[in-house]
Amino acid sequence: MEPPQTEVIDVREAVNAALLEVEPQLRARRLDSVGDIPPGVLVLANREKLHGILLTLLSNAIRFGSRGGYVMVDVGYPLDSTLQNVVMLRVGDNGQGIPRERQEEIFEPAPPGEASERPPLTGPGLTASREWARAMDGNIRVRSEEGNGSVFTLTLPRAG
Repeated sequence: MEPPQTEVIDVREAVNAALLEVEPQLRARRLDSVGDIPPGVLVLANREKLHGILLTLLSNAIRFGSRGGYVMVDVGYPLDSTLQNVVMLRVGDNGQGIPRERQEEIFEPAPPGEASERPPLTGPGLTASREWARAMDGNIRVRSEEGNGSVFTLTLPRAG
């Protein structure tokens, strides 16, 4: 896969655009969106691919969040000083969570013919989202505990 063209993107603007798009879903599920995106956080990413990743993560958080609960979005920086050029964008929910043994599986494509047999833990976009993140020198990982929701962390190169 050829690396996508990247540009400097303001994370706050990217998140706000994605939240605006999923607002009807949030209202329908009676979910609050909670976020802490400071101004001026810049990443190197492909704008369309970042938007697609954010929509996937937000849509999944809405889909699997507890009705009347929340979808959380925030930005952080790794404590490890060797990763100081990385921005972490976290999207989480307070839903059912993902069993530990299934947490890597959710990023794998369903084998042909098994898509309907597989329990619906994720939307179809996680596989592509992780591939896109990695093509932009980033990654997506998940931290989850059954009954306590999930937090997906997208890492991307910091700009500036």
